[in-house]
Amino acid sequence: TAVADLPLASVPSSQWAAGALVLGRPSVPVPFTAKQGEYTLSAQLLAPDGTLLSSAVTVGKVIVTASTRTDQLPPMQFTSGAVFDGIALAGYDIALDSETLTLTLNWQAAGTAAADYKYFVHVFNPADEAIAAQADSYPALPTSQWFVGEVVSETTSLPLDDLESDTLYNIGLGWYDPASGERLGERVILNQGVIKP
Repeated sequence: TAVADLPLASVPSSQWAAGALVLGRPSVPVPFTAKQGEYTLSAQLLAPDGTLLSSAVTVGKVIVTASTRTDQLPPMQFTSGAVFDGIALAGYDIALDSETLTLTLNWQAAGTAAADYKYFVHVFNPADEAIAAQADSYPALPTSQWFVGEVVSETTSLPLDDLESDTLYNIGLGWYDPASGERLGERVILNQGVIKP
């Protein structure tokens, strides 16, 4: 059973005209742990103090499909303890060939996110901080929708065209708010570097 205390519409009911028809479109969150199947959607009127003003009225049915979301961490090559304002880097995998660096980043929600953030990956020369390859992306599931403890894995591929041979590059990553450009904490540099094959 999921319960949500939601406004009927954008205009409070105390301001409705007698006999008016008012359209309301509340959104009811479905727990990711809900079992798949058909559920009944019902509604009741509440006073501001929570007192019931009506009996329950069935307004429809909802079909819930099985969720692929999880709080279980996958096997990883490397673990990490980095945290970016409620988003933890649990660990990652690295694959490197002659043309591409591929990272699989396993993020875990350590709290609730206030907005939809983007993550970035920089491959840079530690001598002068010059960025040779980079990627910026929203995760497939927006961060504002992550539940606490949820694991979200993202795979990012970066071309190595602009890397100089026989030079060690660092891999830095983090998160930022695209609305303000502000980073969520400091950039983290992975223990593993990159040398173009």
